[in-house]
Amino acid sequence: MPYERYVREKILNPLDIKVGEAGFRLSDIHHKERLVEHYAFNASYLKEWRRQLPQLDVTQSNVTNWLHIPFFSIPDYPSGLMRMSAVSLSLFLRMFMNNGSSLLHPHSIVEIRTSVDGVVPYQNLHSPSNQSPLPPPKYGLIWNWQTMPDGRRFIGHNGVMPGATNLMVINEQDTI
Repeated sequence: MPYERYVREKILNPLDIKVGEAGFRLSDIHHKERLVEHYAFNASYLKEWRRQLPQLDVTQSNVTNWLHIPFFSIPDYPSGLMRMSAVSLSLFLRMFMNNGSSLLHPHSIVEIRTSVDGVVPYQNLHSPSNQSPLPPPKYGLIWNWQTMPDGRRFIGHNGVMPGATNLMVINEQDTI
């Protein structure tokens, strides 16, 4: 069974995420005007964006100091860029919070929540973001744990693509 069909039949349909509301390709989305546009801050980098990623066709936005990045595909599909609304994503998150509901066995949720020792995320040693006061996250199966300075722990998943960042997290008690 093709991957996209498997995701549709085994994950999206049982969560009642309708055809046309989620997908890996823009052609899967029926109402593209409902998708969040991609933007990057600091228009002074326009030439650099165009030099490094000419295929993205980055342009100056109508909003001061922002660049607009048109929708794009990625060559390492399906490792990222599944498009869906926040409402659809919340259906997936609620399934996780409800111990798998009818989609996953509770043992699978336990496995997903288990952090794996020795997983080191890619870090740019020269990045200012390495100055974070937070300890590095711990990783499991598509999910990661982050401990805050006050000891609270959160589990979630995030993703970053040019002009778009997403983050969904819940606390250790499975509440938002």
